[in-house]
Amino acid sequence: MASKQGTRLYSGNTEVVTEGTAVQLSTASLEFTVVGVWVAADPSNVGALMAVGGKVIGGVTKAEKTLHKFVGIPLEKKQAPVFIECASLAEIWVDAEKGKDCVCWTAVLA
Repeated sequence: MASKQGTRLYSGNTEVVTEGTAVQLSTASLEFTVVGVWVAADPSNVGALMAVGGKVIGGVTKAEKTLHKFVGIPLEKKQAPVFIECASLAEIWVDAEKGKDCVCWTAVLA
């Protein structure tokens, strides 16, 4: 039987269908434990800005270009990816300035 030790990578992308409506990065059931995930804005996005983060009191991550309304880590096209430690990809939420924009991500599994 093969050993499950070591580190694995699991990649995907997540589309935000409607701007201002955050979605979970992924709800896939994984065979390995999630250590964290690298997330970047898709270079083909129409909008300039996306938000990545988690649930907050009264809502979730929000990519809104209004002072004191943006919630989460801002991601811009051509920006280096950010690494977020997490136990599940479902803990991470993304929102977009423009509908149908995406984030690309690679999860680190152990």
